[in-house]
Amino acid sequence: MAIGDIEPASNQLGLAASLVSAPDTQVRRATVRALRQVDASLWLSVLVSALRDSDAEVRQSTVAALGESGGMSMAIEIRKRLTEDSSPAVRAEAAYQLGKFGGRDVKLALEQTVAKDPESGVRRWAEGELKSLRVSD
Repeated sequence: MAIGDIEPASNQLGLAASLVSAPDTQVRRATVRALRQVDASLWLSVLVSALRDSDAEVRQSTVAALGESGGMSMAIEIRKRLTEDSSPAVRAEAAYQLGKFGGRDVKLALEQTVAKDPESGVRRWAEGELKSLRVSD
């Protein structure tokens, strides 16, 4: 919470970013939540590695952080979480974050999620994002 309060420059987050791979799950969760609150654009590769974390809460917060700081360059990674992650919470977060990007690929991924995801909550998030999605043809 302190990192979000003091809002350090991205290049000052090296120590915090290194904790994304800490052995303790609580530390990893707190670190990714902290990186969500600031510009973590210099640490995208560290965050991308956290998408493979064994803890679903870490992965969900990572998807949110990448959606906030990563821009369009992270759309592919977030789409993978939408289609491949075992956690419905991670998939729902991915649907929400993808809705911010727009584009035909995102639209297609959200449509496939609405049609095929086994969890109704994930389908609802994807459907909601589809309704607000802007796609330039």
